Amino acid sequence: MREPTRRYERHGSPHRWVWIVAGLALALVAGCGVGWAGRALLAPPAPLPQAHAFAVTTSQSGTLGRSISLNASASWSDGADLRGVRQGTVTEVGVTGGDRASEGAVLYTVNEQPVIIAQGAIPAYRDLAMGAKGQDVAQLQAFLNRTEGAGLAEDGDFAERTLKAVSHWQKDLGLEQTGVVPAGQLLFVPTVPVTITWAQDFTAGAPAAPGEIIGTLGGTEPTFSIGLPPAQAAMVEPGMAVSIAAGNSAWPAQVGALSTAEDGTMVASLVPGEGADSICAPQCDQVPVGGAQNLRATITIVPEQSGTIVPVAALQVAADGSSAVVLEDGTSVPVTVTTSVGGRAIVEGLETGARIRVAGDVGASTTSGPSPASSSDGSQSR
Repeated sequence: MREPTRRYERHGSPHRWVWIVAGLALALVAGCGVGWAGRALLAPPAPLPQAHAFAVTTSQSGTLGRSISLNASASWSDGADLRGVRQGTVTEVGVTGGDRASEGAVLYTVNEQPVIIAQGAIPAYRDLAMGAKGQDVAQLQAFLNRTEGAGLAEDGDFAERTLKAVSHWQKDLGLEQTGVVPAGQLLFVPTVPVTITWAQDFTAGAPAAPGEIIGTLGGTEPTFSIGLPPAQAAMVEPGMAVSIAAGNSAWPAQVGALSTAEDGTMVASLVPGEGADSICAPQCDQVPVGGAQNLRATITIVPEQSGTIVPVAALQVAADGSSAVVLEDGTSVPVTVTTSVGGRAIVEGLETGARIRVAGDVGASTTSGPSPASSSDGSQSR
């Protein structure tokens, strides 16, 4: 029989196996830890929370438009010479120099006989009486129709009805009712009313003679223009509406031709508004004969429109030129842009109060209601 101690030597001590098992377990745990650390180091980082690529705003109801205020000037142009029509001595000057004379007014008197202004192209060269015929008679008949309401046929035939109309007119003037209009009693000018500027020596007591220059005729209305500073010149185009302040009135006009003055300044001439024949009639007499400066004028750059307002940044424009806005929930709504001013636009096809997306950073914004805003260049926007 073998000794027990031999068996122990061949199979080893029991404590040795305990240490072997513990070492294997520790190695396994260490391996797992290293593997986890490797995965943690090599794995891509977790995605950060992403910000929205848009803000949200609310469409508003309001009005948009833009205008600029500048100074306009008015000037009277020099007209034709005014020539006398009667021989004698000036006994009275009825119209003050620089005043505007209306048709039928007594300009002056010679030997106490009146010289009366009338509209017509043919100078008075003969006495007009019963039986006379011609264009000068038709001109007389037109004058009587305008000033007396005579109701004459303007046929150039001085007949019974014309005779009666002439006598009635003479009675109204306090003249002898002869029914004859002597040469020189009417002074015909191309247009009326007209501004009269008398010659320096044309005063009561001065000699008068037919054909002698006694003054000048001004234009029937002044010309208006606006000097445009560089910042405003780029905005202004022919046809834009203009309003000129005149006391308690406003004279409508529009931009005409644009030209460059000698000093390089851009100048906009003004013309009567659409469908009108005059800028200032019947108030042109408010413009002094020497002209006027610093008349406040407002040029409409963008006519005012009312509707639903959205930020221009909310508009998406397709390749075909069509526009749309995107609602907060992502729904695309086609719209039609009718006007835009200062980063805001009026659109059709969208309800007021709609929540819409606007390209921008995180956060919601709220559009403010439209209100007038003045810029340093004198412009007004709404």
